[in-house]
Amino acid sequence: MHRIMIMIFLAVFLLSGCSMRRLAVDTTALFMDDVVAAFLQEEDAEFAEAAGPGNLKLLDGLIRGSDFQNDSLLVKGCKLYGMYAVAFFEDASADRRTDRKNLKRASVFYERAKNYGLKVLAGNRDFREALEKPYEDYKKTLMAFGENDVEALFWTAFAWGSYIN
Repeated sequence: MHRIMIMIFLAVFLLSGCSMRRLAVDTTALFMDDVVAAFLQEEDAEFAEAAGPGNLKLLDGLIRGSDFQNDSLLVKGCKLYGMYAVAFFEDASADRRTDRKNLKRASVFYERAKNYGLKVLAGNRDFREALEKPYEDYKKTLMAFGENDVEALFWTAFAWGSYIN
């Protein structure tokens, strides 16, 4: 009997490996609200700039761990990559060579932010299809989004516009 219980436990544990990972990622993701809030409220700009890459890579890891399915993490990624780029790469230097390098880095960050945001918005089938349609159809689709979608829409538009610029 003891042997059967061990076999059942192992089978359940091994079969639920993916869901256990997902549970761990989703649980850790809950703490990202506090991490993001602390980052955004940091009064020391140099400290925030130094802390940003670590926070962004942690967020990237959680997003990958969720197989790009956790909308809350994706919106946070969109928001933080966009904010970090504008805060620390745009107009970061008077030196032209450094400025070009920073603008290139900003572009990479804006593109990642845009892609994270589009993954969230693409959960709406009409939006996905509207991306390939004329502007008027696209505009109608945007009007169908609700209040809960505002943050994803705003930060995606911010990142996309900044990337184009």
